[in-house]
Amino acid sequence: MQENATTETTEQLKAKGTSTKITQEHKAAIMSANDLVDESAAMVVADQVTHDTATEMLIQLQTKKREIEEIRDDLLEPIADAKRSIEKARKKWVAFFQAPLDAIMRGKKALDDRCVGWRREERRKAEEEAQKRRNDELKKIQAHKDAQEKEAKKLEKKGLPEEAAELRDQTELTMPPLVMDVAPTIATPTGAHVKIVKVPEVDERLQNILLGRAVEHYNKAALAQGQARIVPAAYWQLNMKALAEYGKKTDGQIEVPGVKWVEDESTAVRRRR
Repeated sequence: MQENATTETTEQLKAKGTSTKITQEHKAAIMSANDLVDESAAMVVADQVTHDTATEMLIQLQTKKREIEEIRDDLLEPIADAKRSIEKARKKWVAFFQAPLDAIMRGKKALDDRCVGWRREERRKAEEEAQKRRNDELKKIQAHKDAQEKEAKKLEKKGLPEEAAELRDQTELTMPPLVMDVAPTIATPTGAHVKIVKVPEVDERLQNILLGRAVEHYNKAALAQGQARIVPAAYWQLNMKALAEYGKKTDGQIEVPGVKWVEDESTAVRRRR
């Protein structure tokens, strides 16, 4: 269809005999317009006669304006036709490819949701295992402390309080270390990486309260200065796009009243060449 549009445009241009070159006719029209403008600039309106002359000049200027616009429009008409044909073709192809593109995006979203779900489950299981290992380590540490305390009490019963105290002091030094688990790293194929950003979750009730207070404050200030009251809070809207950008820049570390920052995880991918 794009080839047809190009062919039609070429034929239209040939039929109209149009050209991108400036002709003598074009130059003459512009020169006569400039002469009229210069003449009008020198006019002085001081009485009825000069007023009528000036009014006639206004008519001539308007007439010349329309003449030049008609010349311009005649030259631009084939281009306008071409633009309409191209736009028609563009809309056709955009609509034609939109369905498969939308299907791809839905497929990507559904598959990415499953990938994110699996990663979260793997992290949950890893954290669960890590917590179990920490609990086992803590039990070992407590058993070691209990055994040392038992020995210390035996020494006290034997009348050796100093040795018992020394044993208690050494308990912390001989205690087995608590092993700290490192969060598991989930590998992704080349061309993909896990992307986590902080996105805003708005508490609408609190936001309505804050907006109401803001409106009340500004209304008082406006009335004090003799100005009109501002738009009611019911017509105010949060700029969610700006909030989302702010969350990305600050990683959700800065508190915003009425907004809760939550993690949004996705799989960022790039095309494979």
